[in-house]
Amino acid sequence: MGIARQLTALIAATGLLAGCAASVSPEAARIVEAHPSEVKGCEPLGSVYGSSSGFHWSEGEAMAAARNRALESAAKRDATHVVWQHDEGSITPEVSGTAYRCAR
Repeated sequence: MGIARQLTALIAATGLLAGCAASVSPEAARIVEAHPSEVKGCEPLGSVYGSSSGFHWSEGEAMAAARNRALESAAKRDATHVVWQHDEGSITPEVSGTAYRCAR
């Protein structure tokens, strides 16, 4: 395989990896990341947790992947909001929060 083809394959693979960390389902994308004062009167649905493992280009990308996992968990509970309680940035970040369902 020529150098140009190898470079093209590498760029394509890089794009696929980056897209995986950034994408969430439409349901998770609708969840509002809120401050505690914004969820007064909403129904608490329980804790959500997300972590990131595997290869990521940056700590920020790894953190986004962890948050996306937690948002997907909240979406499965039909949450409308998440209040983050903990985030630990590192090469393998972890986040936790509480999911809420608020009147739409």
